[in-house]
Amino acid sequence: MWDYRVRFYFPGRLAALIVASIPVLALADDLPTASAPTFQVGDSWVFDTSHQKGTTGFSQQKIDVVIDRVSSEDMLVGVKQDGSPKAFEDHITGLDWSLKLTVNNNQTVTARPFSFPLKVGESWTADWTDPRRQGNQTSAHFHKVYKVVGWQDVTVPAGAFHAIKIEAKGSADANEEIPASGASAVVGAPGSSTAISHVQAARKGVIHMTTYAEIYYVPEIKYLVKSLQEQYNASSVMVSRDTEELVSYKVAH
Repeated sequence: MWDYRVRFYFPGRLAALIVASIPVLALADDLPTASAPTFQVGDSWVFDTSHQKGTTGFSQQKIDVVIDRVSSEDMLVGVKQDGSPKAFEDHITGLDWSLKLTVNNNQTVTARPFSFPLKVGESWTADWTDPRRQGNQTSAHFHKVYKVVGWQDVTVPAGAFHAIKIEAKGSADANEEIPASGASAVVGAPGSSTAISHVQAARKGVIHMTTYAEIYYVPEIKYLVKSLQEQYNASSVMVSRDTEELVSYKVAH
């Protein structure tokens, strides 16, 4: 990070010595890249996770993640609460930890946190539309741009790591359709009452959200060691924040 406290007002030879001592910043082409990992059945990670809902709710739990199966195109990943006697809930993910949703018999990538090899300055996009109706939501469009911003030292419960940082900024626009509704009631004392009715017309609208995420990936861990995900409403007020920090891991090399 550039240090704005440096001021070039030193006289003569002293100024030359100071300028010569400033390290040359490495170009993106000179920085190391992170290649795609090779997974093994049994690779596992334990995370401390937290969920904050605006200013009204907060929860924490430990989550276990384990590789159950690896194929040439994807892998089966088990997830469950740490210490739970229940079986792992299995999810199919890409070998780059990408997620897909099948809509109208077509598979669409909904999230791609990594695009290997990870190289500083590289970026990629996840853009998709969910046409399914869910309650009053008739459809939703999601757009997210990921970018590798650099290497950074991070410390989590599992230890200190040199990680490659990825930022993701995006938006979500949900089309909402509220059906017409009506309600009526009778109020008053015995022998004298008044009927009250209310009718709400049908309406349509769009709910807009913006998203921000930070992901810290460590090659020797084969996965992230820390992440932050936030959602903001149309008024730029945070409505949720989710965090993950690696507690322990077991991976084959």
